[in-house]
Amino acid sequence: MSASLSSATSSPADSRKGKPGLSCAECRRNFPCQSCIRRGCAAICPDGTLAATKGNKVLMAHAQRLTEQVKTMSVRIKQLETALTHAQNGSLPIPAPADDTLSQDSLQDSEPTDLEYEEALDGVSKGLGSLAIDGEGKAQYYGETAGAEVLSPSRPASIHVTNTVVFVITDCEVTSSCTMQEPEYLVPREIAELVHAFPFGVCDRAHLIADFAEYIPSRERANELADLYYTNAAWLFDPVPRNDFEHAILEPLYSSPNGAISLVNFEAHRLSVFFMVLGTGALFDSHPSARTVAEQYHAFACAIFSLESIVGGATCASIQALLMMAHFLFLTDRSGNEHRWLITGLCTKVIHMLGLQRDSAGWNLCKEEIQRRRTIFWEFFTWESWASVMHGRPPSLCLTHSDCRFPRDLDPYRLPSGNSELGFHSWKFRYSAVCLSVSVQHAFSVPRASYSSLLEIDKRIRSFPLPSHLSPASETGGQAWDANPSRAMQQFFALCERESNLMYIHRCWFAEALRDSPDPFQHKYAESVISVYRCANILINGLKSLTNAYPSAAGGVWFFWSSFYTSSILLGAIVIKSPGCKLARSALALLDQSVAVYEEGSRPCRPAATLPMLEKLRDRAHHTYSAYCANINGGPQTVVPPNLPDDIHELSAFGGTKGAVINKSPSGSPQGSGAPSP
Repeated sequence: MSASLSSATSSPADSRKGKPGLSCAECRRNFPCQSCIRRGCAAICPDGTLAATKGNKVLMAHAQRLTEQVKTMSVRIKQLETALTHAQNGSLPIPAPADDTLSQDSLQDSEPTDLEYEEALDGVSKGLGSLAIDGEGKAQYYGETAGAEVLSPSRPASIHVTNTVVFVITDCEVTSSCTMQEPEYLVPREIAELVHAFPFGVCDRAHLIADFAEYIPSRERANELADLYYTNAAWLFDPVPRNDFEHAILEPLYSSPNGAISLVNFEAHRLSVFFMVLGTGALFDSHPSARTVAEQYHAFACAIFSLESIVGGATCASIQALLMMAHFLFLTDRSGNEHRWLITGLCTKVIHMLGLQRDSAGWNLCKEEIQRRRTIFWEFFTWESWASVMHGRPPSLCLTHSDCRFPRDLDPYRLPSGNSELGFHSWKFRYSAVCLSVSVQHAFSVPRASYSSLLEIDKRIRSFPLPSHLSPASETGGQAWDANPSRAMQQFFALCERESNLMYIHRCWFAEALRDSPDPFQHKYAESVISVYRCANILINGLKSLTNAYPSAAGGVWFFWSSFYTSSILLGAIVIKSPGCKLARSALALLDQSVAVYEEGSRPCRPAATLPMLEKLRDRAHHTYSAYCANINGGPQTVVPPNLPDDIHELSAFGGTKGAVINKSPSGSPQGSGAPSP
């Protein structure tokens, strides 16, 4: 053995060979001393040091394991002594020692995998979100980023329990314009049975795709509804570009020379996409029965989708149809959060089945198919990322598992100079990849990410380039919104996506600053307070301006009003929790303005109960600020106004306060514990 190898493998004891023995100056003991031997660190005695750990948890865990082993051995010894006594008396045989009680493995030190896992959990965020449980045990979870409107469960007499606060959330009234009719009232009974088989399909196909030919409108009417869809809905999410719809669906469907419908070799899920385009377009038709027609087309789409099982027959059209159904529900059914969430999750699994997360160019597919697959992936990635944020639940797709490239830009914007900029959808995909994906991973990281990493994400979002044609009015010194309503919606979406993104990632830190300090600007998270206020200000004034320009178009986009509503809640929280801070007065004025805009502008799409909640919040903010001003000599402390309903406590949920929402059972008594989980 070489000298170098010998020295590398020698023990501390070997290294002291030939040296005079060390001894304690007080008791003349030899080393290693008995104390170090008992602690299991004889190798470092007398002049070594024990490597520092988090509270020396390694030694603590080792001592705990030894204590448990001693207890186990003591119990087993007593059992054997008792058995031996009985055996000596001839009443019982001597039992053999249990194989798993004093096995050699149980007496040896186990690997510290459990210790490593628990050490990692020490850094977990305290924000667990909210859990809604009804009397039958049905549960719904909403995390820290969840939108304000979904934090109020739409079930009667909910009781929200946090660490220190219990308040009642009344049932969210839902108007007829925010819900959908049952399929039995829209389509024939046999087709309604197929609707109920959605999305996995029927095992025994009693129907044929040809059975739906009679429900397909003329090509002229189909073109009218398609125009409405691509003008009023596809500006936001467009999983089926117009040229793809024309060439892959419309032309084959109306290919007969006499204009008759041809369903020969027409795949069921492609026909489902066709009906979803018509149904979504019908939502924007001016005919009095347009809403019913739209829901009929949606029912037909679900029924046709059920003709072909996605287990073995999934195609790109399957994902397009599912995503368009989720979008349709987003536009029509304010009570369908869980329905949309489940359809979104199903889309994820089908994407994985088809391999859309991997770039398709390596498989020698045609250019059209590569473009289609890339477009579907990035449209869905953007959709799911925002759905995750709004529900406060982690996404299923992660870019670390994907190498899918961006699709070609089909709608570049031509500048007067002759140069071109990225079109809206191409910009949206890149923002989702560079900014939204990072902020989503930050928001749902269970080991809580550092505040410095949050500020880095903030910087990345603010510095992400925005094409000039998408620059919103509020950021360009009073520039008017685009004359094209769809492009104006895209302009505000670019603003809304960025500011909402910032607001949601700062929100829990903002809430912590308000909870911990009467003056949040003296808190270590003051930057989050400033950022949230700035975002709320931009969102409220921007949507107010857009509503003045295009009231009908802006009034139907709930994504805009959801961020607007959350902004108003956060402004109220500033006034109520910190009426003495320098932003309280301006926040109160902005809150008054937002309630007036929300009352008029969101009427076509809002859940009805959200307006009364905002009005109560505004009244409470006014009472709190007035009480503070009347007692200003008493110091900047929060004053809770008397005789006001205390059923609005969004700040606890926004900050991720640990708690649960426990819904009353039909008998009136809440089922389950009202105490927060440990």
